[in-house]
Amino acid sequence: MNLIYYMIMAAVALGLQHGVSDLVAIQGVTPDFLLIAVCAIALYAGRGQGTIWGAAVGFIEDSLTGGLLGSHAFVLSLVAFIAGSVMSYRSLQSAYSLNAGLIVGLLALVHNLLIYLLNVHGAAGWFTGLLMAVFLPAVYTLFWALIIFAVVPESIWEKIYKTEPSPLF
Repeated sequence: MNLIYYMIMAAVALGLQHGVSDLVAIQGVTPDFLLIAVCAIALYAGRGQGTIWGAAVGFIEDSLTGGLLGSHAFVLSLVAFIAGSVMSYRSLQSAYSLNAGLIVGLLALVHNLLIYLLNVHGAAGWFTGLLMAVFLPAVYTLFWALIIFAVVPESIWEKIYKTEPSPLF
């Protein structure tokens, strides 16, 4: 049953990333809904399965964006591994949703920095590039992570994370 929830979560995140993120962009800075979804999946699934989900979602993102193939897969799998290591299901409970959002914000910094280094574009100066491609998107992703973790009722998170794990995923 978790496999279905994870697939829905990944599909919604992909839809938000490619359909809504441009609508909520501020001066070209967009949130990373895929990162939020991969971190949420890694909370329950743990490091191993979270890493697999991060790689799978990353490969889909790479194929949709046309960038360096494998860059998002590598970075999202690394972020999922870290998220699965430092976060737990308790992070999403009401009292801890701020902590989960802040951890996602820090992981967004790591994610954006690695993507920036892997896909160096050189069009802007290094400071402007770091600001526009690393720091501001991480802050905006943190903002959306806090909203998502706070708005989604605890009963929904419990339904997702309290089901029996499937043998495959």
